[in-house]
Amino acid sequence: GFASSESVTSEDNDGFKPTQVHLNSNTKEMKSQHLWNVRIMIHVIKIEILMWNQ
Repeated sequence: GFASSESVTSEDNDGFKPTQVHLNSNTKEMKSQHLWNVRIMIHVIKIEILMWNQ
């Protein structure tokens, strides 16, 4: 009985891990995309300021 319950928990963990990893990778992608957008915006603003100062 103990061995069978152990196998069930290990199966549950295996089923749980991929979704967790998938969620983590999604949030990482979203964060990096957001950072990239912010960088582009800052770059554009800097160019506009330079243009105005000329």
